[in-house]
Amino acid sequence: MGISVSQLQRTDKVKKVVVHTIDMSLYLVSVVVEEEEHYITDTRGGPLKSHNAVELQSLLQHANIETAILERHCAAGRHSFSLSAG
Repeated sequence: MGISVSQLQRTDKVKKVVVHTIDMSLYLVSVVVEEEEHYITDTRGGPLKSHNAVELQSLLQHANIETAILERHCAAGRHSFSLSAG
């Protein structure tokens, strides 16, 4: 299931944001809202993709985010790193 950036900005609280890094240079973003995971979608309804993590961060700056992590997917497995301040 997907959620647009505008829908996300109207959400009271985002429990978790996961920035998925694929092939070390492509990023996809999923969010957990009300215990359900959603991929953020672009204007055509497809998964929002970017080669620029800062661009994705700016799209999420107005969302009320509790936790953010970076998940790196590779042949050796999946590794998570916290992006949350403090």
